[in-house]
Amino acid sequence: MTPTLSAFTPTPSDSTAPASSSSRAISQEAREAFAAAPKERMPNAPNCSTGRDKDGVAVQLCLEPVNPADAPAPPPLDPEATADPVPPPICYTKPGEVNYDRFHACQQSTIRVKLTKQGLPAPIISWIWWATWETLNRGNRSWKMQVGLRPYDMPGDLVRAKPEIALRALCTQHCDLPDAEEKSVSTNNKYVYFDGQDILSSGNRISYSSPWIRIVYTLHDVTMNPPKQTLDLSTPFNIRCDSEAYIGSRGGCVHYMGHDAIPIYYLDYQGRYPDIAKNALYGMTDGDPVKHYGNIQYGNPLTREDPHLIDTHRNSICTSRIRAKASALGLSCDEYPYAASEQGGSGNERFSCAFADEDQNEGQGRDMDGRFFVPNRVLPARNEVGTPYIPGDAFWVWVTNAPDDPPAVKQCSTY
Repeated sequence: MTPTLSAFTPTPSDSTAPASSSSRAISQEAREAFAAAPKERMPNAPNCSTGRDKDGVAVQLCLEPVNPADAPAPPPLDPEATADPVPPPICYTKPGEVNYDRFHACQQSTIRVKLTKQGLPAPIISWIWWATWETLNRGNRSWKMQVGLRPYDMPGDLVRAKPEIALRALCTQHCDLPDAEEKSVSTNNKYVYFDGQDILSSGNRISYSSPWIRIVYTLHDVTMNPPKQTLDLSTPFNIRCDSEAYIGSRGGCVHYMGHDAIPIYYLDYQGRYPDIAKNALYGMTDGDPVKHYGNIQYGNPLTREDPHLIDTHRNSICTSRIRAKASALGLSCDEYPYAASEQGGSGNERFSCAFADEDQNEGQGRDMDGRFFVPNRVLPARNEVGTPYIPGDAFWVWVTNAPDDPPAVKQCSTY
């Protein structure tokens, strides 16, 4: 599905240089490869390097990203066989692609290793299964890029060449980056876990980062001279961090692009706010048979409104005359789409206005703010005179425990 840009999405930066960081005691070959590689992310294509062994024979090492469906299946990974963290289930939703929600992302795929040496009857081929994943923090501006990989189908010649992988997280901007890690990958089907890739989004303003993982694959057998090759392992993850006080002053980060990053606000048809749930369900179905704003089944989310426009939206639907009628009945006026959304108000001709229990109405408003907007870091639009307009974060509304054929909701205009 086409990605949907949400709140505070900036014009893409021209700067793609990763932040600097010192290196741990990794091999000289890996350090040189990291330094020589382009500062921006390299194309997802075969990367090859050529050298000569100690006898002057030409040797070529290639790393090629391969869709998991086009690679031999690796032996099953037994989570009980390792004490290290293993990739979460979200990794396998769409193998080869980035799978994500508001706070989690993972990509799992495969690399083909091809070693060609003059005099060998055929290239030496092996495979590396890998996954990289992260969990963003709701309450601070840091996250860990975790990586697990397994070499498999390695012939004896390649095992004896002592392959190692040095790994480092890189980032387009606004990142304090960790040092590189290096580990041996010379045992077939042994799960190797890299855990030192902690990233901090620097500063306290709204900022955007696109981190990814880069590896250097090195053969340390001196007879190979030793060849090494760099490869960008993962597709960059899109992350937005903020320190907005009304969301949580310590700051936090979310994924901000694409359908799966849009959070869902749940209302129980038979729960604490049944009047509000019934009106929301009616409003996104019968009340709006065209756009169905907020209904994930139709693809048109609500977006959070600039706070100073909420009362304008509310008063354009729940007019003083309608509020007086509701009050005379001991009720209040409720509208959908919500006044707190950019789709709310009479500017949208397709809406639902219903009378609702006042305690439910007020309670649901507090619930949406405290239980949904704040923990999901749903930022509002910026729509003030003299400043550039910026759309609010998108969100869905999902009504649970509703009947298959819910009754119509009596509209305010009929009282």
